[in-house]
Amino acid sequence: MKAVQWFIKIGTLTACAMAFAAPDPKVIASAADLPISEWVKQPSFESIRISPDGKHMSMIIPKDDRSAFAVLSIADMKATMHVQQRADEYIVDANWVSNERIVLELGQRFSGNDAPTATGELAAVDYNGKRSAYLFGYRGKMSTGTNIKTGAAERAAATLISDRLIDDRYIMTIIRSFEADAGTPSRWCRMDVYSGAQRCESNLPGRGQLEGFLLDDKNVLRAIALNDVDGLTHLHYRADQKADWEKIADESKTSEGISPAAWTGTEQQFYVYHSRARGPTALSKFDPATGKFTVVHQPTSASVGSVLLGTDRRTPFAVRLLGGRGSIKPLKKGAELDLVMQLASTFPGEVATPLQFSDDGKVALVEVKSDLTSSDYYLYEFASKKMTSLGGARQWLNADWMAPTEPMLSKASDGMELESFLTLPLGASKLTPAPLVVIPHGGPFGVKDDWYFETETQLLASRGYAVLRVNFRGSGGYGKKFEQAGFKQWGRAMQTDLRDVADVVLKREELDPDRVAIFGASYGGYAALMGGVQEPERYKAVISVVGVTDLELMYTRGDIEDSLYGVKFMERAIGRAQLAEYSPVNHAGKIKAPVLLIHGKLDQRVPIAHAERMKKALEAAGNAPEWYVESKEGHGFYTPENRAAMYEKVLAFLDKHVKKR
Repeated sequence: MKAVQWFIKIGTLTACAMAFAAPDPKVIASAADLPISEWVKQPSFESIRISPDGKHMSMIIPKDDRSAFAVLSIADMKATMHVQQRADEYIVDANWVSNERIVLELGQRFSGNDAPTATGELAAVDYNGKRSAYLFGYRGKMSTGTNIKTGAAERAAATLISDRLIDDRYIMTIIRSFEADAGTPSRWCRMDVYSGAQRCESNLPGRGQLEGFLLDDKNVLRAIALNDVDGLTHLHYRADQKADWEKIADESKTSEGISPAAWTGTEQQFYVYHSRARGPTALSKFDPATGKFTVVHQPTSASVGSVLLGTDRRTPFAVRLLGGRGSIKPLKKGAELDLVMQLASTFPGEVATPLQFSDDGKVALVEVKSDLTSSDYYLYEFASKKMTSLGGARQWLNADWMAPTEPMLSKASDGMELESFLTLPLGASKLTPAPLVVIPHGGPFGVKDDWYFETETQLLASRGYAVLRVNFRGSGGYGKKFEQAGFKQWGRAMQTDLRDVADVVLKREELDPDRVAIFGASYGGYAALMGGVQEPERYKAVISVVGVTDLELMYTRGDIEDSLYGVKFMERAIGRAQLAEYSPVNHAGKIKAPVLLIHGKLDQRVPIAHAERMKKALEAAGNAPEWYVESKEGHGFYTPENRAAMYEKVLAFLDKHVKKR
């Protein structure tokens, strides 16, 4: 096949997808001995999928500047296909739509992001590497080669919404124009997986951003949730393929966000994620004829994260919950739930989740992860109850070397409950208290930290630092009220949440309250700088990576202000009042701690002007920061080489100002 670049045609799973330079066990005795380069390496593979018949599996293999893609026969773990993209070309997802055909979602790295982003382009290929085709996209060409017939470019993005072929050739897609902000409606189309030809059924109701959709058991699009420019969800429904669309739920009137989750089967009802004005998001059954909800599961703390669908690919048998150490809540008895219970006993202290089932229900793909391990994968055979290991995405990071993470609940000063995660380095005790690094997450809205393995946290713990991660108000995963409580609270309640949790944590005898640093990226970089401004006595070091420093600049520079949705979101989330008061650049003189500023020169999300202004302000205040700019990175560092260089700077800075008493 000339349209792709072949590496190997046949090889074992290890040779094909999991090859890496494993640390020498004679030299490496603990995580402290692992060089930074080992921590920042790309995972061996990601996005594992099994074919509908359970005979093959595919995986995306991240490279430093591109993606590779492999398909293996499960019977002998030999590759039937292994291809590589061109430089700066990525595969972000892969979907088996039949036993032979795989639809690939393509992406690129843009300077506004630190990782590849889906571009709305679709390509397809057979499991053996034959009949590759570029189906849809704005570039109108095959990104994995040049000998594929060029397609017509279209300034639009396609979203795959069906998980199997229809009529042997078609998939269902939603196609959204790049000019959607200007009022161009999205459309619902069948797309030929061999030619890319489209048969569009109709325009979709409304002109918002896609939040959720629902196909019935006949592959008819029955419900769709769209977000308008004000961030409000509108749920549209139709009784059958010929019926008109009807808006059946409007968040602007009810203050309740409703998004489709799963079809119920023969009933004229469906499962929805139900985000009420109060409390975490629930899973409910919704009757569009009456507008009534039947709650299936209402969490008390963190929200329902996702539904787990059974072997019919339609019916939920359990829900995954977001809080604490992660858990699975049963909904329906059957072989799938029996498997979940068996996995729980086989992997105590970890969370084991069936990700996929073969269409005949005989095989399951299982993911196992915890705070100590990145994702490990297994194949489970129901008849024999045999579990076959497929390996781990980062199996060179020994779980025995990692530091446990403890979920915690505490109260903010105004009484709001906050969840946080504390990781103590191995050996921390009353006699040897550890320095603490507070790491506010980026986003900030809709993003959350969780209990699972996190490379940055474990790297810092391996070097003797405790790490505190706080889901301050505004974070996702705790319901609409909690997220909206963060609106217009930059530098205010979102910031004091960090203070309130740190006050509680620093009472622990394993921590040294006199050696505390704050370190974050993007919004986290902003929060780090504001921490230095508002708590100058607490923080002995402040590190901001691609951090926002001037809130007024958010409205005039960067890619957010290029979009109507982005501008509207900033007005809701940040507001326009008191921008100067809550911009760290205007309070540089209040920061007593040494500061490290790190930025990507190509950053479009938070342009480097933010860092340059902060640097100038700190210098004028007599507190010149340490300064590191990477000329080829954008909003966050992606390549392992650049990430390693960044962490070298971070650790050296922490060691100099915090670690030593």
